[in-house]
Amino acid sequence: MAAHPDNQPIQSFEERIAGFEKEIADKKIKFPPDIFNYIQDNILALQRILHEGRMPTEKEMEFMDHVRLWLSLQEEDRKTYTSIEAMIKYGGKDIIQCAKRGISFSQWFDLGSMLSSIQIDSFDTTSLSLLEKIDATFKFPGNGVIRHESTLNLNMRNKLGRLPDGLDIEDDFNMEQSPFIAKLPKRLKVGGGFAANDCRALYEIPDDISIGMSVILNRTPITILPDCFREVKGSLHLENCKNLEKLPDNLNVHGDLNLKGCHSLKQLPTGLVVNGDKDDRMDISHCTALEGFPDDMQVNAILSLSADLNKKVLADALKLKQEGKIRDIKYP
Repeated sequence: MAAHPDNQPIQSFEERIAGFEKEIADKKIKFPPDIFNYIQDNILALQRILHEGRMPTEKEMEFMDHVRLWLSLQEEDRKTYTSIEAMIKYGGKDIIQCAKRGISFSQWFDLGSMLSSIQIDSFDTTSLSLLEKIDATFKFPGNGVIRHESTLNLNMRNKLGRLPDGLDIEDDFNMEQSPFIAKLPKRLKVGGGFAANDCRALYEIPDDISIGMSVILNRTPITILPDCFREVKGSLHLENCKNLEKLPDNLNVHGDLNLKGCHSLKQLPTGLVVNGDKDDRMDISHCTALEGFPDDMQVNAILSLSADLNKKVLADALKLKQEGKIRDIKYP
């Protein structure tokens, strides 16, 4: 896996491991020898991976889900499954049994693993207490698509490590301050707006997702905004995305474009169009690495500048305004 621009994602995984260890200690349960050794071996393996500066894979983190599942079982079930191997083999069955008994899985649990362990096309998911920390209105058609028929709001500072691929949300999706989600799910579809402000571990966005309205990714460590965001039918906010290096060519934003404080952004994309309303802005203040503007840029919005910008950027802005390609300029 490629190295990341900073160590924030690795720090987030270290916090996740520490939280897992505390979670286990708080249970005050005596583990069977096989499970105790399984936990210790996997934690040591993760610590070695992080010491090497590498991000763990989802497979390498999977053991946490298995242990949490075992802990969530009733006492008689824990006596039955004295090894993780046995529990994994019958995991789907145990999850359903726990749900029927009203056992609540905590939001520490990985949502993707939970859902993939259930025969979702034959079980009444509205009764699953394991979804109560999020919103138990998902529908599972059995075709690999997980559909949520309203707005989905994840609790701030939730402990989810990932979300299931194929998640389809009818309205808005808000996952702000989700500290452990490092990647958005593949084939994510959001009918409304999407907000992921302050998701400090979020460094990867797949190129097959679809967002219906505004996209808000302020203060995330992403380096590239993929081509699937070429047309944003609302505002695009990337304020203080300090590692952002590239935007898609022919980017068309139907609202505000906020790039304030994107210190690593050297070039704006060719064919950039901002179609704002009367008070909408394109903010490039404090983009200190920016080298200039593309000649074919069209900004039907107020361009916000700052005194610390490259002199060529300021000159290009005045030139494009004279040519009618920038509606207005705000300069301190």
